[in-house]
Amino acid sequence: MKLQRGVYPDFYKIKYYVIEEKHSNIFVGRKLELQMFWEGIFDLGTGSTDNWAIISHRKTGKTALLVHFYNLAFWEQEEVVPLYFSFTNEERAIVEVADKMAMTWLTQWLAFLQKDPTVLKIKTESKFQEGLQHIENEKWREKLLYALEEYHEIKSSATTPPGTIRAALDMLNTLTSDFHMPCMVMLDEIQEMESG
Repeated sequence: MKLQRGVYPDFYKIKYYVIEEKHSNIFVGRKLELQMFWEGIFDLGTGSTDNWAIISHRKTGKTALLVHFYNLAFWEQEEVVPLYFSFTNEERAIVEVADKMAMTWLTQWLAFLQKDPTVLKIKTESKFQEGLQHIENEKWREKLLYALEEYHEIKSSATTPPGTIRAALDMLNTLTSDFHMPCMVMLDEIQEMESG
């Protein structure tokens, strides 16, 4: 679907859940929020940038909304790469978080380019690099490998723990520049960073 202002996909019909929603069969409502997200993705496609925050009490559907929109944006348009990352309290070191962010975003980028959700099953860097060898598009392979190399280079020169997160974000700048495609980054459960 070509992005057009005021033209919306069917918000409640998802082809296939790329990121599984706990209760995907009962996702209802939120039309206003989904329209706002869709307008935001349209704006990104035209070169605009913006930051939003969804703030609400626990158990009000923030994660369900983000995951639903990720799935929608994955299938219903080809101009803006949707990226989703959920912080957990499993990773204790900020370097672990940065590594997980980088791999998650790289696999999501590739999955979006190929419209192949099976790519998201790749969880390790070695498997990612191995999988890249099977990609027919040589330019994609080179750009993704370059972004990964740049991530490691910036991370190795980071002098503070937050510098490692900056390396993952800089990797996104490299990807958007090299692919000439904007991305929409959705960060979930960010409060978990405080507990880690």
